[in-house]
Amino acid sequence: MNLGEKINYYRKKKGLMQAELGAQLFVTRQTVSLWENGQTLPSLDNIVRLAEIFGITIDELLSKKAPPEENLEFEAESSEKPSESEKNSADEKKESKASVPNAPSGSELEQKETDKTNKCLQLFTKRPVIIIISLVGAVAIFLALFFSLATRAAEVSDETIESVIGCKLPEYKSRSTVTNAQDTLAAKIISITEISFENDVISEISAMMENTAFSGIGNIISSAFIYKDCELYALYSADDERRVKEITDSGVYLFACYDSETKILRVTKFEYK
Repeated sequence: MNLGEKINYYRKKKGLMQAELGAQLFVTRQTVSLWENGQTLPSLDNIVRLAEIFGITIDELLSKKAPPEENLEFEAESSEKPSESEKNSADEKKESKASVPNAPSGSELEQKETDKTNKCLQLFTKRPVIIIISLVGAVAIFLALFFSLATRAAEVSDETIESVIGCKLPEYKSRSTVTNAQDTLAAKIISITEISFENDVISEISAMMENTAFSGIGNIISSAFIYKDCELYALYSADDERRVKEITDSGVYLFACYDSETKILRVTKFEYK
């Protein structure tokens, strides 16, 4: 007996129709028919499952010897074996009378397998793109956060400027801060903040600021970072939070100057080396 004949024999011995056996193996009735006719062979997984369903060993299923206890009966059955068309017709009639409830059809099983394969392929093809987009997004967020924090650290608040000039800021038109640092031999410019006023406010802020020539680091980093004809000056130590007359120690300082012609108050934040 070949494998197909064994499957046919044990299926009938178990009282199963081709569709019933196929449902347990998740294959179609036609697939079981092809096995029994010897046109195709079941996979290794299906062979193991067939042996479990029939209650025999794999060796017994694959052996060419007929089952000893059913040898004569099988030979008699084989001698009266109907034609292939008659057998298929009989199986179809039996299936129409006693169909297996909830058993998926062959087309449904094939569709499910196709959908599962397509989903796996879509996930596989999209995963690198998703990873790249996630990495780019994470880097962009990190850079935005980094520059935001750096800018905030360099900006000088209105409250700090009021401490520098020694009075409350008059109402101003616009405010801007440049945070691209510049280095000199003696100092590193951290930021330059400019506040523009509608009118000349020298009378409002002149009470505390002094028009004094400062000493050290080229008269407060020279005129490169202040207006040449500024009328009011004030120097402030950010470390000690107090106004000073000159720079004596290394640290962070703020130098404020006001020009009545341009109506601009400029505050330079720098680190004295």
